Amino acid sequence: MAVPELTPNPDPPGNFAEDILDPAEHLELDQSLLPHLSDIHIVSDTPDPYLLSWLLARLAANSKGTIDTSDVPHIDRLNTVKALYAKCQKYRFVQVRGPPGSGKTYLAKLLADYVRGQEPSEIVVYVDQWREPNSRKSWRDWLQLHVNWWDWGSFLIIDDAQNTYHDKFFWNTYMKDLNIGSKDRVIIFSSYASPRVAPPDLESWGFSNFFVIPDLCVSLPPIRHRDGLPPVGLLLNAEEFDSLVQLYHPDRFERSLLDAIFSITSGYVSAAVDLLLVASGSETNKDSSAALITLDDFMQHHSLPDLIDSLDGNVESAFRRGLPSRNDLTDAPTAYVFRTILENHFVEMKDLAGSDLELPQRQNALRMCFEKGWFHNAEEGPGIFTRDIYFFASPLHRMIAENLLCSCNLNQAPNIADGSSLVELAIAVCRRLSRSNLSSTYDPIGPAGIRRSSTSRCGDEFYRECSRYTGGGIVSSEFGGKDGQLYIYIPSKKWGIAVVCDGGDGSEHSARFSPGGSYGRWISGGLMAESIVLNFCGGVPARGPQNLGVTNVYHVVTSLEDDDASVRIVNSQTNEVDVFDLAK
Repeated sequence: MAVPELTPNPDPPGNFAEDILDPAEHLELDQSLLPHLSDIHIVSDTPDPYLLSWLLARLAANSKGTIDTSDVPHIDRLNTVKALYAKCQKYRFVQVRGPPGSGKTYLAKLLADYVRGQEPSEIVVYVDQWREPNSRKSWRDWLQLHVNWWDWGSFLIIDDAQNTYHDKFFWNTYMKDLNIGSKDRVIIFSSYASPRVAPPDLESWGFSNFFVIPDLCVSLPPIRHRDGLPPVGLLLNAEEFDSLVQLYHPDRFERSLLDAIFSITSGYVSAAVDLLLVASGSETNKDSSAALITLDDFMQHHSLPDLIDSLDGNVESAFRRGLPSRNDLTDAPTAYVFRTILENHFVEMKDLAGSDLELPQRQNALRMCFEKGWFHNAEEGPGIFTRDIYFFASPLHRMIAENLLCSCNLNQAPNIADGSSLVELAIAVCRRLSRSNLSSTYDPIGPAGIRRSSTSRCGDEFYRECSRYTGGGIVSSEFGGKDGQLYIYIPSKKWGIAVVCDGGDGSEHSARFSPGGSYGRWISGGLMAESIVLNFCGGVPARGPQNLGVTNVYHVVTSLEDDDASVRIVNSQTNEVDVFDLAK
């Protein structure tokens, strides 16, 4: 008997156990009293030719070729894909979670191709869009109708999986049946949260009580769990970043610029792509056309406002989708949430303060920001003391949000009196610094979920108090700054402040504020009128030839080990300017 021509009908002919409706979705019965689909067997004396056709079509569906990845730049992420695959093999279910532009879709497509290569006889199903909440079909019927030949035992890859959270039947039946002995494997790529809590606009649909333990989660930075598997994360590592650089005129960039781009993006895929695009159009200060573009070249030819406008104006960018607009930040509760995270690097829901009227508005604003992908979150802390914290997805996200918020602040620097000097501002902020914060041994979570180093503590504390003192009228002006260095710009006054704790004498940082330094364009363009370097140190450095002519360096001398923790501020000529005790 000839086999009928293959047709794209995904539903098998005849009466099969797979056609039996899932009772958990349609009947109010005790599920334990019902047979499981795997326990039902159909016996047929003679093969049905239409059944044979359907089975052959299913095998053909898995050999249709690779998933299309032509819409994104090629990055060598083979080791990351292998680590994801190993995690799926061990746990049967994995959740990959990251904000817009973090590379989830690209990684999902690479994984689908990899699994097809590793398991050519298995069914690999890639779902890029889940069914609507008001769909009349069951999740199983919908999958079989709209996805390439899904069936029990498939390797299911779901992108934009936050759209499945409303589907409590899917999570409470199929997903809960996954176990170590199951042939099914599922990996979801979602922007936020988990199926345990439905998005607010879908709360009427209920929610699943499916709980995702930390070992099953993949987030931005690689995290090593106790399962012996290699750590895996969405952020590009150094080798993967170098693979990306090869697409953007790699022979034009000096290593210092590439290191700065990698640092300020933390390997966040779309942020690195957008910044490399800007850098590839940069100029160099050298006469030779073959000269490499250095970090100083980039800084001089891209003022901070110009750089922000270039990145903010790319409305089609995946990176830009993970950022608010200026109009979004005119909302007072939203602006409060952003300012709190800017000052502290992260926030817990319970840390939000306000009146009985303000607090619910600010909590709702944080939820909204999280669901829009403007912040990422993670569990932080040991054992039962874990807490959910929210933070920026990368330092570049933070820098752009900071500038957008500052531009919306109509009452910038309210505590800076007319006629006051930059030195007076610096001393006033130093007097607000907290001894306990400066001496803390805790390294907090920063952008991208990466811990801040202890050398950043002085800059972090100065930034927080300067922001509060000026009413949020400051921005970080440094591109890809190093640990122990912070550069601040106050637009309303055109002042620049460098806060350093690197063991030097401050002269190197003072030179950057000279006409020939990194901020030369800022000075000649009228963006910076005055600057100061605050060098936090344990003693006044010896003056040398490099200090000749330097007048804007002030040494903030303190020893946190002393009981009184007094502070001396000494100018470039080693004259004492102020003495005070640190606040507790």
